[in-house]
Amino acid sequence: MRAAAMPVIYLRHVVRGDGSDTGRFRDLYPDADAQFARSNPAIEVIDELQPQDGDIVVDKLFYSGFHNTDLDMILRMKDIDTLIVCGTVTNVCCETTMRDGVHREY
Repeated sequence: MRAAAMPVIYLRHVVRGDGSDTGRFRDLYPDADAQFARSNPAIEVIDELQPQDGDIVVDKLFYSGFHNTDLDMILRMKDIDTLIVCGTVTNVCCETTMRDGVHREY
């Protein structure tokens, strides 16, 4: 992406850590408040894929990168109309983000 001068945007799944946003998510991840807390080093991007200068990092509270984040605004401000998504949980977070992107006409 960088070689093609395309923006790179990272999404990190985090929670507030006070239980206010995990709700039913805790059914799948009983320790979600600690596991996805901003203070947990495990939510950071792995060393081999670390964001570089100019990359954007967006913290998300749910599966979709668009749900209650600034992702849509960031993309529109950059006049981006096409998304390329990759990640580790393609059948959940990646797919949900892509579906939400389609609903927003990307």
